[in-house]
Amino acid sequence: MMYDKLTEKGYPQDKLVFNKYERGTHLMVYWRNIFSEFLQSVFLNKVEALELGAKIDYEDKTDMRKQDFTEIKIDENDPRLLDKNNYVYYDNSETKWEKVCAFWWSDDEFASNIITGGFYENRWPGFEMERIGETDIYRVIAPDGATSIIFDSGVPDDEISKGVNAYQTADLVYKTNENTGKVYKIDLSAKPKKGRGPEKTKVVYTEGQWYEYKE
Repeated sequence: MMYDKLTEKGYPQDKLVFNKYERGTHLMVYWRNIFSEFLQSVFLNKVEALELGAKIDYEDKTDMRKQDFTEIKIDENDPRLLDKNNYVYYDNSETKWEKVCAFWWSDDEFASNIITGGFYENRWPGFEMERIGETDIYRVIAPDGATSIIFDSGVPDDEISKGVNAYQTADLVYKTNENTGKVYKIDLSAKPKKGRGPEKTKVVYTEGQWYEYKE
């Protein structure tokens, strides 16, 4: 919406900094530089910088990360799939969730698939994790470049608003070189945090620990 408002008002194309695949974070260092002009453009409906210029008709035909919005293909014969350190794990032995998902994000860029190198498009409640045999351990190919991760029971927000029970960890600090090949287990002895309002059926577990995965 911010981008559309500026272009509709004829804001100079070369002064716009916009990442159409950005997930929720804002490029503040750039917006600060043009903040006064941005406010003037949006709220006062004028841009002094254009007084000597003309409106530019611009159509964005680029698709720099088309792969983000397609299913990432995994070669089942890829030997890297046998390396435990290419995964991140969750221990469901006590929580016993019917579905286990992993949701992650990065402060700067999209997280990428550690096997293929392709960019993940990770939307809440995240990627459904694969159960390992008949065990209570679940895994997903580790996100390279992510800085935070959440393990959850796979319930989307619209279902939570309807009263469906949902469970998740708190926001966990994640580092590829430290957390790959490790399992996260919730500490059920610690009092969880219960949601309020439309999220009153959501339970957030604030405590837990990582440990080495052993086959």
